[in-house]
Amino acid sequence: MVDDSPIVVDFVMDTLRDVLPGSELEDASNGYEGLLKVGTFCPELLVLDLRMPGLDGLEVCRRIKANPATRRPGSS
Repeated sequence: MVDDSPIVVDFVMDTLRDVLPGSELEDASNGYEGLLKVGTFCPELLVLDLRMPGLDGLEVCRRIKANPATRRPGSS
C-alpha cells in the first residue's frame, strides 16, 4: 500500500489484514519509498495512490514496468 495519507494507509492495511489473514503486508508513505519496497518485498498486489506529491502512482507503475527486475514476466 502506497499513499501519502496515513488515514488511508491505516484503513486499507486494516481491511487487507481482515480480507487476507496471514498475508505479509508492507506500506509506504510516498512513491520513492514504495519503489524501494517493491524492489525488496516483491509484492503480488500493489495498491497505489495515483495522486501523490513528488512521485505519483502512475510514475511508480511506469518505473516498475520499465525495470526488468520488477517487471512482471510477459508484460510489456
